[in-house]
Amino acid sequence: MVLGVAAGLGEADEQQLGFAAYAADPAKESHPMYLVSRLPGANLIATTEMPVQSATGKAHYVVGIRNKRTGQLRLAEAAGGSLLRLEAQAAAVNDADVAGVVRAAQQQQRGPQPDDVAARRLMARRLVEAFGSTRRKRQMKQREEGAVVAARNADTERLGLLLGEVAARATAAGETRAEVMGKLGLHRNIPAHNPAATQPHLAYKVSAMFPDTLLAAINSGQILHAAEKQEDRQRLAEKKQVPAYVLSRLQRVSDEADPRKRRRLAKLLALLAALLQLAGARSRLPLKPPRAAKEEGGAARPGGLTELSWQLGLRRLEVLEPLLDAFYNKTTAEEGGTVYVREDAKRQLLLMHVLVVVLDAEGWALAPPQFEALRQELKMSAADVVVRFRELGCICKAAKLPAGIAPDGTPSAALASYSIALLPGGPSNTKTLEQSFPKAKTGAKQQRGGR
Repeated sequence: MVLGVAAGLGEADEQQLGFAAYAADPAKESHPMYLVSRLPGANLIATTEMPVQSATGKAHYVVGIRNKRTGQLRLAEAAGGSLLRLEAQAAAVNDADVAGVVRAAQQQQRGPQPDDVAARRLMARRLVEAFGSTRRKRQMKQREEGAVVAARNADTERLGLLLGEVAARATAAGETRAEVMGKLGLHRNIPAHNPAATQPHLAYKVSAMFPDTLLAAINSGQILHAAEKQEDRQRLAEKKQVPAYVLSRLQRVSDEADPRKRRRLAKLLALLAALLQLAGARSRLPLKPPRAAKEEGGAARPGGLTELSWQLGLRRLEVLEPLLDAFYNKTTAEEGGTVYVREDAKRQLLLMHVLVVVLDAEGWALAPPQFEALRQELKMSAADVVVRFRELGCICKAAKLPAGIAPDGTPSAALASYSIALLPGGPSNTKTLEQSFPKAKTGAKQQRGGR
């Protein structure tokens, strides 16, 4: 077996030309061979994995070696009938230096890379959004929500001073750890409420939970028309303009005889629809810039809050802006522009507002069928929904949904559910909302007996 020699070798190199054979894996019967010739100026390397040509039958190959100095060409027969590609590598160059040169050449082909950390993060986010898996996108979102951003976090020095003041006051008053932990209940992540109230409609007032401008802008006419006309109700259901839970409660509006109560119930359901639509939105809502129509006759995109209101299904900005201010943090995106970000605490607060509005619309008590319909709308487990209701001060009792007929016509077994009530007992109730709140946990319970 003889190699085809690269042109440009001197006469002295030709005389020193000799190859050492190396096996890639001697343990295997069939393995590629590497042939290396070490010269003063370069190393010549070839492998049998990819022969250039192979002679079969009576064909013969010769190798031509041309000397540039003398201009003569010397021919030699290719022993073994195989020609291999020969590559030359500089002998005096370190492999690390070669790798650095290669990386520099590759970077030059790709173009300049941004040195700004924010620009690199933006590029990474775009790649994940375009090609990342659902799990990778969720991890990226959790990492962004957990980042410390000055726009939505308190100053660390001032927070430390406040904690020091609280500890000093507790020490001066001689309060125990249990008493200090018990005061945590005074600052709960729930809607505006009256802890001393004994009646549910006084404990949570919609007028205290939402600004007057938002309540005045709520469109209850759509709910009233859908409650009176079956075709309007079907149209809303087909276009999915109103959440399914709200559509299931339209019959209560139709059955209400008192016009004043009917209008208030329709207003509550319209408010509930807006809250549910916002609860189902993404935790990161960027405001897009305006864009002209792509083609003649096409529709232009207004951008900003107007376009965001179309995407969320909340067409009235008088409703959207107060809700965004209450349950989102407005900040500046790394790529520029404005973005609304909802943290986990704000998501929980929005969920609590949903539950309070549901309780008000249902007369401050939920039967098992309504609880199950609400759980399905929120896409949560029954246990998680019950925990939130109890944080509001509700009494939750396990119950069973009545057995019925499944879609396939077979009888269905009774399903576990819950009945919910807030400050039951009517005017004779003396238990306050503060007394109905769950007790703050101050640590693990000590086991009785033993060590």
